[in-house]
Amino acid sequence: MGVGMGIATFLQLFALHGKSAARDSAAPCWKLTLVCAQPALTSLRKSVQLELRSRGLSASRMVSMPIYKNDQACLELVLNGSAQGKKACGELAMSISQLPGVEKIHWGRATIMLH
Repeated sequence: MGVGMGIATFLQLFALHGKSAARDSAAPCWKLTLVCAQPALTSLRKSVQLELRSRGLSASRMVSMPIYKNDQACLELVLNGSAQGKKACGELAMSISQLPGVEKIHWGRATIMLH
């Protein structure tokens, strides 16, 4: 039994290491988080999609959620791939920050957990 438990533990550690190696070698992901007034969320979402399309970029995830403070909402975008690198993300953030309704914007590397 002691040997069987050792093998099971080894296999679990091996599986965990494999997942972290895959995550480390994956293309970088970038996350943009926008804050706007709740009523402006729908039009801002459409404007952001048009901005992405005009730059040839796409979001792998776009999620909106209310912020229960001052009737605000949050729009979160995740961009994948090396073609959508740091420079492209910075330029996109600068452009989106000029859209009507954007109160705050934050961007940086996204932490994506693989299953």
